[in-house]
Amino acid sequence: MLGTFVKTSDWFNGRRMCQVEEGLFLGSYGDACYKDRLKSSNVTHILTVANLAPAFPGDFVYKVVDVTDTEETHIGQHFEECINFIDEARRQGGSILVHCLWGVSRRLGSGLGQ
Repeated sequence: MLGTFVKTSDWFNGRRMCQVEEGLFLGSYGDACYKDRLKSSNVTHILTVANLAPAFPGDFVYKVVDVTDTEETHIGQHFEECINFIDEARRQGGSILVHCLWGVSRRLGSGLGQ
């Protein structure tokens, strides 16, 4: 599903966001901080699944789902709002980056809700 395997350190350091399907990218907070890469990938919306402030609030449409980024955190209660935001981005013809702090589990769960 995620295509080519990416080294774990690449996810943590924001070196590689992964396009899992047309208009849907998964990544880490580091990826959300590379404005040029986001723009060149035509990202218009950013779904942050963590307690993190938007890096470029004037440049992208953000939704922040304030959850703790740990493996024990249950994010199922937030799936509907995450899916609605992803759908909104796509209806508007945009692309979306879904990310958490470390790029390990929260973003994957949200992105796969599609």
